Amino acid sequence: MTILTDNSQESKKSYTTVYGIYTLTSDSFAYKYDARMTFIQTPDNISVLCAPLWEGMREFTIKQDGNSVQLQFGDKAAFAFNPNGQTYSEGGKILRVWRRAKPE
Repeated sequence: MTILTDNSQESKKSYTTVYGIYTLTSDSFAYKYDARMTFIQTPDNISVLCAPLWEGMREFTIKQDGNSVQLQFGDKAAFAFNPNGQTYSEGGKILRVWRRAKPE
């Protein structure tokens, strides 16, 4: 399950919830979302999208380099995990960054 909130534009906010399934082997990871609901809020309207983000499974090859792990979906998308956090990119452009919380 994934929940995404985009408040980067005051005039157009979006809230997306998706859930689905995945498979994991020693050299591949694949997932798809079975259901999606996106609410797009503007000053005048709230619209709802329920169409899937894509059809079928997205299968990634897994590569490990030291303490970093890369999941690569051809040249289209990639996840990169390291001790500091995670990034997600499409077409070589980083779209999301997650940073590991530090213990206090």
